[in-house]
Amino acid sequence: MNHGDLHPPHILVDETQRVTGLIDWTEAEVADPGKDFVIYYALFGEEGLRDLLR
Repeated sequence: MNHGDLHPPHILVDETQRVTGLIDWTEAEVADPGKDFVIYYALFGEEGLRDLLR
């Protein structure tokens, strides 16, 4: 499953900057979840993607 529209406004974080959830699943589909991270990588580069995944 992939979110389909993964970008910062759809990512919930707590006060320690830990990801706590994702919102707006209207474009979700059964597909390769890696598709979500390609967009994030394009926006924030390798370091930004590592931070998200950490």
